Amino acid sequence: MNAQTHPIAASDESPKVGRWASFPGWSEVRSRTQATDERIGNLYRGKLGDQSPGVALLALGGYGRRELCPHSDIDLMFLVDKKLSESKVRDAIAEVVYPLWDDKLDISYSVRTPKQAVSDAKEDFLLLTSLLDARLLCGAEEVYRKWKTRFNKDIIIGRRKQIVEDLVAHGSLRHEQCGDDTYSLEPDIKEGQGGLRDYHTMLWAAKALAGETDLSRIRIDEMFGDRDRAELEEAVNFLLHTRWILHNLSKRKNDRLRFEYLEVLADALGFSGESPEQTIESFMLEFHHKVFCVKVQSEAFLDRAKDTLNIFRDSTRFRIDPSFEVLSGRVAFSRPESIPSNPHMIIGLFEHMARFDRPMHPSAREIIRNHLHLVEPSRTSPAAKRAFRRTVAAKGSQRALVAMLETGILEQFLPEFQRLKGRMQFDVYHTSTVDYHSIRTVQELMNLEHSQSEAFQRIKDKELLFFIALLHDIGKGFGSPHSEIGADMAFDTIQEFGFSQKQAETARLIIRNHLVLSEMATLRDITEEKTVFRFAESIGTVESLCMLYLLTLADATATGPTALGSWKEQLIRELFYKSLKMMEKGALREPGAAEEFEGRWDTIRAQAPDVLADQADARLEALPHHYVMSYDVPAILKHLEMSKKVTTPASVAVMVEPRAPNFDVTVVAKDRIGLFSKLAGVFALNHLDIRGAKVFTWHDKLAVDVFDVVPPWNEYDRWDKVISDFKLAVGGKMALAAELSGLKPPLNGTRKPKLEKKPRVVTDNSASDFFTVIEVYARDQVGLLYRIARAISELDLDIFRAFISNKGDLSADVFYVSDLQGEKIDDPDQLKAVEDAILYALKE
Repeated sequence: MNAQTHPIAASDESPKVGRWASFPGWSEVRSRTQATDERIGNLYRGKLGDQSPGVALLALGGYGRRELCPHSDIDLMFLVDKKLSESKVRDAIAEVVYPLWDDKLDISYSVRTPKQAVSDAKEDFLLLTSLLDARLLCGAEEVYRKWKTRFNKDIIIGRRKQIVEDLVAHGSLRHEQCGDDTYSLEPDIKEGQGGLRDYHTMLWAAKALAGETDLSRIRIDEMFGDRDRAELEEAVNFLLHTRWILHNLSKRKNDRLRFEYLEVLADALGFSGESPEQTIESFMLEFHHKVFCVKVQSEAFLDRAKDTLNIFRDSTRFRIDPSFEVLSGRVAFSRPESIPSNPHMIIGLFEHMARFDRPMHPSAREIIRNHLHLVEPSRTSPAAKRAFRRTVAAKGSQRALVAMLETGILEQFLPEFQRLKGRMQFDVYHTSTVDYHSIRTVQELMNLEHSQSEAFQRIKDKELLFFIALLHDIGKGFGSPHSEIGADMAFDTIQEFGFSQKQAETARLIIRNHLVLSEMATLRDITEEKTVFRFAESIGTVESLCMLYLLTLADATATGPTALGSWKEQLIRELFYKSLKMMEKGALREPGAAEEFEGRWDTIRAQAPDVLADQADARLEALPHHYVMSYDVPAILKHLEMSKKVTTPASVAVMVEPRAPNFDVTVVAKDRIGLFSKLAGVFALNHLDIRGAKVFTWHDKLAVDVFDVVPPWNEYDRWDKVISDFKLAVGGKMALAAELSGLKPPLNGTRKPKLEKKPRVVTDNSASDFFTVIEVYARDQVGLLYRIARAISELDLDIFRAFISNKGDLSADVFYVSDLQGEKIDDPDQLKAVEDAILYALKE
């Protein structure tokens, strides 16, 4: 077989892509490249002739590879003889580059002598990779040939090992910065792991290995087979076409698949579904499949390249048992011929990867690929099931489970994962697909073992806990509510893997309630004993409570960097410890809690005169018990200091405190019906997204409202305007409804997927002993909280508590309200009027 310099030749011909020929990715980029070649060639030859002495014009980078998308950079290099005068060089640039700039093309150029080009490539790795793709456009062919010969001799042949080392190092850094496209919900088509840059890296590594001067020296085809080549061609063709359409949609160079483009992009690519979500999901499933192909093949190719050049080699080698060994620091089969008669060995390999936290040897990946048909029969093997349980609970479980996912083993051995693979999650908190999120949750759970040791010490069955973490979202591929569906599925799956029925019942309880702890903590008043009692009673045992608490933290952390803020984590921890005390000591208000309150009260009383002077006694009598227990003493003293400024119904005191990445905004004002809606309206007017709110009314009718808000951009510096708007709104000098009527989201704000959600309003008189609870679920949008609060206040209802939760495009807001007499709303007709009023406000 003839050797190849790289998997797909960067020639004028587009690769054959089989059933994906309907996606014209290769033909589009080749056609644009050819048109650009002709334009530049005509400019050059029209003024300088076919063979201008001493000047060669080269195409570099993506232009050199013939991969131009509508807004791609066009990178040129004028290769000039050192004897050429500066005036002739300037003439050449003026005749070619200036007209291209007039054409609004994104042109960059450099001028180098052949010697400079080689010398600079030794110092500048990015330039080196661009030169690896260089091709002659116009000009002196002799200058180009001489440079190419010198480049091959000084850069490629003598530095193969260094080039591949640098490619691997730069690739690792890029993956860390841009993420893994295989599982990302907003992937970078070019720079993310599995993106086009990984494909380019393969090309560059192959050129370095083959040297381009003697292609027969290294048999690249031994490293890259025909089947791999065909699959890669299909994948790259799809990615190129996707990038082409994305450039046209965004009207600029853009490689990030943001939420706002997905539906239009999916439609343009010919995907369809019964709903926008299904259309997007069908496209993203195919996208993740293609980037997965690029990722796996580039990793395998570079592994073989590293072995060929003996670089980055781990010399660790030892025998694990008769069937497995560690070679070059990676887990391998030592007796692969035994696999057909012992198919459980396939799962055994991943167990050892997890046990030793080591990667898979490239030879093992190929062996597994050739024995995939044996995985399903191994599901009945008790040995394979035990090995999988140990895999999930071992220190290197994430490495092993991701490898199982990427080789296709996980979905065959655990069929419930088939519908999770590449599945989208339609919100701005989740950053990865359901399959990877589930695996990441297991890892985050392990990371909590030291920081949450008090909870972990109360769990005897840790292997079950890690298995629950892997299965906690298993219902997402089968309908809604996924927690209910997943709980019943997990009950059967857990027993199939050898756990007892009692363990399966625990798993069903935890998975059914895996969202409840977070929801109760953020959407209910946990200062009320009734709330804590009902929650603890529903969980049952201390071990189950600890499992649920740890899973809640791990799930939120695995979701993404913004899913678990300090405010939310504090509320979750508070509800957990209150429930734990109740379960272990039999009461919520044990002596310790009473002592804590008395201690706080004494400290506040001792320090209040310094803040309030002769007003101290009257003001302290106004502080409710639940308020005192909800804040630490320094915060309460700050609120008391602010209260001195509130002397009339029109006065307001505001304090802004950074709490990275969010801000706490405290507002103190005379309470009245409609105050909360005015505050919410001011936040909306200034594009500040409310993520949480603690709303308290002191006994003297002073409102102390603390909001957790996200600014619309980094380095937000408009707090003076926000404070001024609060004063105008509270003082009745601002027509908020009119101000908000034409307000639109900021252009640089967080983009959310625009998916249809029917609003829902629920009223509940059983959740609180003192208030009617109103729950509102609706698609998040500018001014939503203001409209809800205004509708409530127009019915002469007073908001005493508010709990705000945004999950992607869905807002869940809960209000504790009473009527003018301070009583619950018991009249069914009035409750219906509340629901209708809020629903009407949401339609505005």
